[in-house]
Amino acid sequence: MVFLISYVTPIPKKPHPLYFSDFRPICGTSEILKTLERYIKEQLMLHLKANNFLPEEQFGFRAGHSTTKQMVLFNEHITRSTEKKMTTDVIYMDVEKAFDQPKFEEMQKELIEAKIDGNLLNLIMFLLVHRVFLVKVNGKNSNETTADSGAGQGSVLGPILFIIFFSKLSKLLKNINGIIHFKFADDLKLLYSYFINDFDSTIMQKAIATVSDWCESKSMKVAPTKTFHVQFGPSNSNAKYSVNNIQIERKEVVRDLGFYIKNDCSINDHLDIIISNANRKYHSIFKKIIIKDEKILTKIFNIYIRPIYEYGSPLFNLPKKTIIKQLENGQKTFTRTMFRRNNPRITVIPTYGERLKLYEMTSLHQRRTVADIIMAYDFLVSNPNPNIDLRYVPLSSRSGGYYWSNHFAKGKFNSLHFSTRLSSILTNLNIKLHDYQSTKQLRNHLSTIDLTDEKIQKYSD
Repeated sequence: MVFLISYVTPIPKKPHPLYFSDFRPICGTSEILKTLERYIKEQLMLHLKANNFLPEEQFGFRAGHSTTKQMVLFNEHITRSTEKKMTTDVIYMDVEKAFDQPKFEEMQKELIEAKIDGNLLNLIMFLLVHRVFLVKVNGKNSNETTADSGAGQGSVLGPILFIIFFSKLSKLLKNINGIIHFKFADDLKLLYSYFINDFDSTIMQKAIATVSDWCESKSMKVAPTKTFHVQFGPSNSNAKYSVNNIQIERKEVVRDLGFYIKNDCSINDHLDIIISNANRKYHSIFKKIIIKDEKILTKIFNIYIRPIYEYGSPLFNLPKKTIIKQLENGQKTFTRTMFRRNNPRITVIPTYGERLKLYEMTSLHQRRTVADIIMAYDFLVSNPNPNIDLRYVPLSSRSGGYYWSNHFAKGKFNSLHFSTRLSSILTNLNIKLHDYQSTKQLRNHLSTIDLTDEKIQKYSD
C-alpha cells in the first residue's frame, strides 16, 4: 500500500560528512497514514491513562509531562539534597538507535502487557510490520526495503509505542533502593543521593547494570562514550562507575533536554548560551530584513527570538535584578531598533516601558512569571504531581489559605528551588489556583496584574 511507504532523507550532522554515521535519517510518512495514526494515538492514550500504565518517571509525548516539568522536579531533588549536604551522582545514559532496535515481537509483548488486544493490537502490528522504506537523495530513490524492528521513525504512533516498550525498564529500576530515575523518550538519567559516610557504589552500579542488561536483552546497547557522570554537592572522588567495563566520564557541565546543567547548581552557563544564541539569531535575521512594518517585525521577533529566552524559564527565572536585566536586553534592543527604523527623525527615544505600550508587548520578566504560575497550576491542578514540593494549605480564615513548600530552600538555593520561590509569589498574590477552571482563565486574570511589582516578588541584586 502506497501510504505505508516512508521516504528517508539523510541530513548531515556536521559539515563535510564522510561516513554513514555522519548523517541523521529523517523519515517522512504519508499524511493519510498520519491521519489514521492520530486517531489510534488518541484512543491509545485514553486507554493507557485509564489503566495507569505509563510510569510517572516517563516524560515526553504525554500531556502534562513536558521537558520543563521534568527538569523542575529534577532541580528540586538536586537542591534539596545539596542543601542537606548530601552528594548526588547523576548518570546520563544514552541508548544507541533506541527507536530503531526493538524487535516487533518484543513490542507486541509489551503492548499485550499494557492490555492492548483485539482489533487495536492487530491494527498497530499491521502498521508496524508492513512499513516500507526507501532512501531519497538528490531526487533519486533507492529500492524499497522492509524492517523487522523499530517503533516507526517519523510516524505519529512511533514515540507512543516506544515509551510503552521502554516502560518496563522503570519497573526494574524502582526495585533498586536509593535510585531515582527520569526518562524523556529514550533519554535516561539515574540519581543516587547519599551522605559521604554512607556511600555505597554498588547501588548506582547495580542500576547501571540493570539498564545495560535490559537493553541487551531487547537488542539495544548503551553507548559508553555518550554516557556521562555529573556529581552535585560535596565532592566524592570514590564515586566511579562503569558501563560495559568502560569507566563513565565525569563532567562539570552537561546538556540535559536543552538545559545546560552545572554541578555547582549555578545557571550562568545556561544563561550565557541562550543569550548568545538569541543575539546571534537576532543580528542574523534583522540585518537581512529591511521592512518597517511594526506588526511584521514584532511577529518575527516573537516567533524566532523570544522562544530562545523563554524555553524552560521556570528553571532560571530568578528574582535577581542582574539576571532580569540580562534577559530583558534582547527585547529592549529590538524595540529600540524598531522605533529608530520607523522614526529616523525623532531624536528622543521613548523609554522601554513606553515602547512596550506602543507596540502592545509585555516584558519578558512578566511573561516568565506568568509561565512560573502556569507551571504551578499544572503541577497542582491540571496534572497533579505528588513529587513537587509546592502545597496549598487551606484555612478557615478570611485569607483562605496560603502556599507552602515541603522543603524551604535557603541561601543561594532559595530562588533556585521552584516551590520555595512560587510559594512566596502565590501567597503574595492571594490567589487560589484551584479556583480557576482552566489555564486560559488563569492567564486572563494574570494579564491584569503587574507581576513584577516588588510587593509580589522580593528582588536581590
